[in-house]
Amino acid sequence: MDMVAESVENESEGPWELPEGWAWTQLGGIADLRGEKVEPQSEPNLPFVGMDDIEAHGTKIVQTRPFGTMKSAGNRFQKNDVLYGRLRPYLNKTALAPEGGACSGELLAITPSCAVSPKYLQLFMHARRFVNKAMSTVSGDRPRIDFATIAAFDFPLAPLAEQRRIVARVDQLFAEIAEGEAALEAARKGLDTFRRALLKAAVTGDLTKEWRETNPVTETGHDLLARIRAERAAKGQTKGRGKRSPDAPPLDTAALPQLPEGWAWGTLGELLSHLTSGSRDWAEYYDRGSKVFVMAQNVRPGRYNHDYKKHVDPPGHLKDVERSRIRRDDLLITIVGANTGDVCRVNFEARDYFVCQSVALMRPVIAEISEYLEMFLIAPDGGRREMEKVIY
Repeated sequence: MDMVAESVENESEGPWELPEGWAWTQLGGIADLRGEKVEPQSEPNLPFVGMDDIEAHGTKIVQTRPFGTMKSAGNRFQKNDVLYGRLRPYLNKTALAPEGGACSGELLAITPSCAVSPKYLQLFMHARRFVNKAMSTVSGDRPRIDFATIAAFDFPLAPLAEQRRIVARVDQLFAEIAEGEAALEAARKGLDTFRRALLKAAVTGDLTKEWRETNPVTETGHDLLARIRAERAAKGQTKGRGKRSPDAPPLDTAALPQLPEGWAWGTLGELLSHLTSGSRDWAEYYDRGSKVFVMAQNVRPGRYNHDYKKHVDPPGHLKDVERSRIRRDDLLITIVGANTGDVCRVNFEARDYFVCQSVALMRPVIAEISEYLEMFLIAPDGGRREMEKVIY
């Protein structure tokens, strides 16, 4: 593994010292361009491979279609030819043909000589060093490379028996990697199931059932609602942020799930002192200044994504500047885009952070309930379920 790591670190280097028995040659010395054109009407049943039929950084053909469905001539290839994507070499598309067929003109059909294993040639052409070399010879928005150029690239030719051993070892290691990736994916699914169950237990009271038996309640949910109302009154807030006033009669809880003793039903509006969508008409102030403009990309379920950065210089004369300013323990929720309904809590000092119009800001009346509200809103059996009724 150390040798592999060292090779990756030095992937842009030129020719290196070869093991005994190996020899430097050029790619054109051990492989040729097949260079044979074929028309769809002449052999309509040939499997056709286009650029999109090999994934970026892929090593296999993922699909084919009948050549007869094409309108233009293609490049003929035979079994064990290496198909190489000449358009945008950085996409690193290589595939070993399992049978004969026709391919797009953007794919080079390269046929190995008897001196080289077809898979060994493919692995060499798929290596990062080869990609870097290819990209150093092209330019433009749609860079293309031709066979004459890559034919001049240096090629480390190992003895055939060793080539076969290298190919077998690489296949073995790739298989182990695939098994590891499958195990990770299974683990992720298991963790997601556990996470959903844990959040459900948290917001229904099952998680703390045993804890309640040994810890006397000092403040019930009804007491907490009363304290929130008192806090709102002390701040001069006479109305809740939802449709229901905090002074309205108790909710009709007959249709709602039964809660543990000491818990109470309320509305989200009762618990918030500030609920608003973000800033509007700020386009001319984007991408300048040092203040952070919080976008939908920043909001992920249960976490704030600091990797995405956008700045804004909010105009002081607009009324919605303070309305859009974020504070610690605020809750952010995406209201447009693919991740609509994602919620996260601001668990950092958010000095000069402002929400854009794609993100809503919710501010609890008392900060100490913020973390629990976040948990409830992302729980699949809590607020997330209610939001999905509206979103979908």
